[in-house]
Amino acid sequence: MAAYSVTTYSNKGAYDAVLAALETELETVNDGKTIRYVDIIPRGNEFVGILIYDT
Repeated sequence: MAAYSVTTYSNKGAYDAVLAALETELETVNDGKTIRYVDIIPRGNEFVGILIYDT
């Protein structure tokens, strides 16, 4: 079974802040790890960023 790391970020009304946090996290993911899912989802008056990758 594969092991995954899940990272989430949430910020009320600040899409750019969530995008910046995900970009920073993506830069720290080492080469050779597969990104499984990355998305920013609007939820009410906030944005939730999700990053899932192999560990």
